[in-house]
Amino acid sequence: MHVLLLAWCASAVHYLSALRASGAQVSVLTGSGAPAAAPLGSESGETLPVTTCADANAPDVLRRLAERRPDLVVVAGWPRILGQDFLDIARLGVVNAHPSMLPEYRGRHPLFWTLLNGDRRAGITLHRVTRDVDAGPILLQRSIPVADDATARSLAAALDEVGAGLLVELLGMLHGGELPPGRLSSDRGSYHPPVSESDVEIDWSGTAGDVDRLIRAAAGTRPAHTAYGELKVIVDEASPKPAGEEAPPGQVVGIGADGMTVAVGCGEAIVLRRLRFFARPHTGLSVARHLGIEVGARLGIDGRRVL
Repeated sequence: MHVLLLAWCASAVHYLSALRASGAQVSVLTGSGAPAAAPLGSESGETLPVTTCADANAPDVLRRLAERRPDLVVVAGWPRILGQDFLDIARLGVVNAHPSMLPEYRGRHPLFWTLLNGDRRAGITLHRVTRDVDAGPILLQRSIPVADDATARSLAAALDEVGAGLLVELLGMLHGGELPPGRLSSDRGSYHPPVSESDVEIDWSGTAGDVDRLIRAAAGTRPAHTAYGELKVIVDEASPKPAGEEAPPGQVVGIGADGMTVAVGCGEAIVLRRLRFFARPHTGLSVARHLGIEVGARLGIDGRRVL
């Protein structure tokens, strides 16, 4: 069987490894500049070149893919909707690995919303791709516990590892060379829109747990940010500190080797450990030194310049 793997995320290497181990003939297509390009190329080696494209729906791309005559297309993360011409390329159609227990969390960034909502379990679903987004017949799905320190990035990797196992199971379910019909997804469920810039702006009036969930949900999706004056500061990692100090939300209450401590709601605080400005990583201590942030300063005014 010839399987075309359409991959965007770095953890798609799990699907490539599973397909190769199952004995399938594999072709790989990824996006120009996609996180998957480097790890897939490393995993594939010279025996399986990785093709990149800017648009999987482009006529020249479709023509080259059709010449390969794939039996099945497996999508492991792709940021754009696939047109009907793409869906018609493979004899068996297109199967997508969606990181949620469909029909819950339809949409582009399900793991962001899963973590932000504080769900204790997350899932991966293999489903047939139709023109309706994340609504095709469900083939297989499985859930796993969400670790207390999970980020969208780490949870995606864990779920793709599970999804790769489901893919092998699915290939073993072929009957007469055909995929099982699957079950229709219920009209019920939930849909969440793509994550916007305002969704990842830190609200210091929330609890330490609220702020921590936002930062972890944003890691691997769209980075969480706050502001210092006119400067926009990216926050990559933080730790809740329930026993905080009574101070206005957003006020810096401590700066030290462990990071920059900021007051949040309910008399709690959170320690900012890893941040970025000018696209360079910093600790909480080093970012305070570079920006001249002192204890008593306030974060959270709308930024105008990205750091």
